[in-house]
Amino acid sequence: MPVVVNPGLDRSDSLAHCISMDCKMGAGIALSFKRTFGGVKELLAQQKQPGQCAVLKRDGRFVYYLTQAFSSTKQRSCFQQPHLPSPVVSVSNSGVSVTSPINLFIIVIYRPPGPLGNFLEEMDTLLSVFPSDSTPLTVLGDFNLPSDKIHSSGLLALLNSFSLSFNSCPPTHKEGNVLDLVFTHPSPATDMTVTPLHISDHHLVSFSITLPVLPKRNPQHLSLTRRNLHSISPSSVASCTLSSLPDHESFSSLPLDSATDTLLSSLSSTMDLLCPLSTIRKKNSSTAPWLSDVLRNNRRELRSAARKWKKSKLDTDLISYRTLLSKFSLDVTSAKTSFYKEKLETSAQNPRKLHNISSLLNPPAPPSPSSLTAEDFATFYTEKIERICQTFTSLPTSPTSHSQHSATPSLTQLSTVAAEEVLKITRSCNPTTCPLDPIPSAMLQTISPDLLPFITTVINGSLTSGHVPTVFKKARVIPILKKPALDPSDISNYRPESWNLRNSMGMVCFLPGWSLISDTTASARISACLADISSWMTAHQLKLNPSKTELLIIPGDTSPAQDLAISLSNSMISPSATARNLGITKKKYYNKPTYATLKQSLEAMKAHCLENGVSRLSIPRIGCGLDRLSWEKVSVIIENVFQHTDIAITVYSL
Repeated sequence: MPVVVNPGLDRSDSLAHCISMDCKMGAGIALSFKRTFGGVKELLAQQKQPGQCAVLKRDGRFVYYLTQAFSSTKQRSCFQQPHLPSPVVSVSNSGVSVTSPINLFIIVIYRPPGPLGNFLEEMDTLLSVFPSDSTPLTVLGDFNLPSDKIHSSGLLALLNSFSLSFNSCPPTHKEGNVLDLVFTHPSPATDMTVTPLHISDHHLVSFSITLPVLPKRNPQHLSLTRRNLHSISPSSVASCTLSSLPDHESFSSLPLDSATDTLLSSLSSTMDLLCPLSTIRKKNSSTAPWLSDVLRNNRRELRSAARKWKKSKLDTDLISYRTLLSKFSLDVTSAKTSFYKEKLETSAQNPRKLHNISSLLNPPAPPSPSSLTAEDFATFYTEKIERICQTFTSLPTSPTSHSQHSATPSLTQLSTVAAEEVLKITRSCNPTTCPLDPIPSAMLQTISPDLLPFITTVINGSLTSGHVPTVFKKARVIPILKKPALDPSDISNYRPESWNLRNSMGMVCFLPGWSLISDTTASARISACLADISSWMTAHQLKLNPSKTELLIIPGDTSPAQDLAISLSNSMISPSATARNLGITKKKYYNKPTYATLKQSLEAMKAHCLENGVSRLSIPRIGCGLDRLSWEKVSVIIENVFQHTDIAITVYSL
């Protein structure tokens, strides 16, 4: 039964489906395209086996023949053979699933003449495979049922339970019988006509079906603003910047804020002049994680072969394109399988990683844009800090027993930095860039020798005046939701740790994107400061015990690691990230404290405090975790040890 279906697609992609008897190749499905399919020449003498394909010409149209064992996904991604239940012994069936530009299922049935047998049960099993939604489904074929048996066989009742409409048509066989039936879902077929064919005893059945009109989706593009840094040379940037700056003597006489603004505006205007910002559109698509370099190269070859075939219209180019397409489809399937198999095997014992794989397969939708402003976040966290402060009770002040000295040391001035040291630090830092920066950090590192006098002037001006330029007090905050599904309009749903400041200043050197870049300079400042304190203590007959002196280093997040060590009075003081625990020292897990050793430590601490005039102690809550000590008993021991002293004790929880 040749059947032509016009599903109302684009004119260049009209389809026809038939049970083919062409070239005596047996039952199968043929997809008939117009000449826009590629202008394939006549290939009528092909000898193809099941599982292969052929291109045939009939009535000025080109038919792409798919045998029953052929998997169409290897040749055209929008056609797939749906998985049909097996075994189905009473009928022969073939299925096509069209996924682009619309979703469509087509089932072609052939039932041999004779009694029904298990035909209805097998049809029930077959149709149960397909979804019961509004996806168009067409069931057609040679049912070999005379008109009087169509109603009495129970076939119409069965298909009606699947919301399939029976479409009446004229006789489809040369003997005047209606043996070929068409059932459609969700809407009935129209324009049903039959045309006799000299190549078959069945007539050609033509009809139209109505398909849902999908709205046109405009591809989402991301607008990216960028500078083409490859189009300029560092020497041209340096010369243009220097030409817009005043001479160094005039620059040095400017106030710090004015000098900083002049330098940054010169850098910014140079970039706008030589390398202006340009907006490019980029598709909102992510790279497939399984797409290797080999697959990318194969994809380029496939696209090149497709362009070559469309241009030449040669059969050899078409065969080459199909071969590459089949190979690429197999390679992509294999790469996906290997990728997810490896992911699952490595994450079998880790539920968190398994959840990540699930998110990779079904990525969550991006959160909707938030209307919150920087002022909203600032107000929220200011109020939060105030509420936390209100939870603390004010501690009473008690006079200390040790003598107070009238003179206290103070840091009144910072020494300047040499130009060579600024250049060394500038080139050794990580060239990270912030949108607030007037020039990319990598470019600034390259031209820094030419701008070194001006950069050094700004840095030393800030060190000598103790003032940070106003332009460097701006920061960019990047809030991140705790979970993508949370409401972006609720400030409490944002991660506090994500509020990392992205600014163009550091503690000492205000170069773009760098934080506390002059750690070596800071080391020298610390050494000089400690030396001054040591001299002051010597003059006042005070002793500085290096063994009881802690040097705490709290660097910036992006500061390079520095091996700082301060030498005082022939003793070396190594830096530490935390203060040394003075008092009770927690021992290792295999030598845990007991109530007896705890009381001994508290007695030693009391004696030390009384000897040195200590009137206040802050100790952690002891007994939690691995110590296995009862806090009720520990608190009684602390009260008994310090009950006859004036030492105030504050207990805090870690």
